[in-house]
Amino acid sequence: DILDAENAIRVGEPERRPYVLVELGQTVAQVASANIVTPISSLPSAAEEPFVIGRSDILAIAILSNTEEGFIDFTQSAITPLSTVELPLQEVGIDGRVAIPTLGRVNAAGMSISDFEIRLTEQLSEVLVNPTAVVRLEQRNSALASVIGSVAAPGNYPIEQTQNHLLDLIGQAGGPTRQAEDLVVSLNRRGSSSRALLSDIYGNGNLNVHVLKDDVISIEPNLTRVQVLGGTAANSQLAFETVDVNLMDVLSSAGGLLNQRAALRGVFGDRNAPANQLLSIGAELTAFNTLEPIPTVFRLDMREPTSIFTGAAFNMMDGDIVYVADNLNENINAVVGAGTTFVPAPVEFVRDATGLASQ
Repeated sequence: DILDAENAIRVGEPERRPYVLVELGQTVAQVASANIVTPISSLPSAAEEPFVIGRSDILAIAILSNTEEGFIDFTQSAITPLSTVELPLQEVGIDGRVAIPTLGRVNAAGMSISDFEIRLTEQLSEVLVNPTAVVRLEQRNSALASVIGSVAAPGNYPIEQTQNHLLDLIGQAGGPTRQAEDLVVSLNRRGSSSRALLSDIYGNGNLNVHVLKDDVISIEPNLTRVQVLGGTAANSQLAFETVDVNLMDVLSSAGGLLNQRAALRGVFGDRNAPANQLLSIGAELTAFNTLEPIPTVFRLDMREPTSIFTGAAFNMMDGDIVYVADNLNENINAVVGAGTTFVPAPVEFVRDATGLASQ
């Protein structure tokens, strides 16, 4: 035996970590399946950024002057009280300035459109008769967000004054290429990331958050990967391109339970569960850091007549592990017995949301 070899050098001891063991019932399955995708609203709230002129922006500038004496309009061979000069499109330079005839380079970066119009009009008044500056932001290059993934036209898009929400940017990228129900939107901002189903964003205005400069919006199929081990026809990692995957889907995709080998009372789902979910079904978590996900094992007893409905109500999360114990008491006891530190001790199973039942 390799473990008993005389020349084996042993390093370390098996780590015995506490975890919560939950017995699945219909109510518990529904609670454990709620909010399996972290909502985007969990990001720190961010106020809408000021809409100001920035470097690389393209400005359209027109200068108007009026006088009682009038100006000669050579195009119409007439005298007109109003003179209009439209400048070539101006790109804000790395120095934050644009070129204005008679004034030279004038600072524009960091100012709103209306503030820049006022400043430019004041400066032009020193050299022109009753001037008025009219400025339009032709192209905003200083505040871009990236939209990637399952959209018609991935790329970098400007955050406009009236087009500054999540769905606005997705729309600029041509919209999703798949059904919203099968897509997850990830918003990556300054090292933080959060997700929501695209269909939820459509239905909940609170999730349609403001987009900020340099945000990365990724729209991808909701890939749910589940590792299946033990008494099923196929032990492998399964990948589903949908959010709506339940325990029965996984067992079916793994070829079903092996009749002679699988222990019907030992179908387990392992995951790191949110503490608030476990507290809502009565779990005792005094031994855990409730600010972090809690190692949790959910057990389904398929000898129960309603177990099929319970399994169908238990939605899977990306990264879950499903283990079907062999039809030997030793295998089940290894999970629900004394092989690990249990919390609480002795082991308690959460049977439904109304209370605890000891085993």
